[in-house]
Amino acid sequence: MTEKEMLQRVLQDMMVLKKIILDHIGGSKAPEVDKEIMSLEDCAEYTGLKKSTLYQLTSQKKIPHFKPNGHRIFFRRADILKWLQSNRIATAEEIERSAAQHLVSHRRPGRRSV
Repeated sequence: MTEKEMLQRVLQDMMVLKKIILDHIGGSKAPEVDKEIMSLEDCAEYTGLKKSTLYQLTSQKKIPHFKPNGHRIFFRRADILKWLQSNRIATAEEIERSAAQHLVSHRRPGRRSV
């Protein structure tokens, strides 16, 4: 298992734990963590987004979803997790490390280092 896969798994586990805790505090029923296909309401709980935001994202085709009968909206859990993890912003440390590696690997011959 790669580091990225491990981090994805940890994030998913943390989201499940958060939902369990919030459901316990709120007194609601236990979550269905293995549910692959989610309703709009399930997706709103899973992501923490408002239903109105999800409606807006689906109408703009900015989030993967399904409308099998043309009315109700459904989401695949794996698609939503992948969507949530898209457009990752690198930390300042990662950017500095990448820049330093780039400078070392693209050094011109015959130039003195400072």
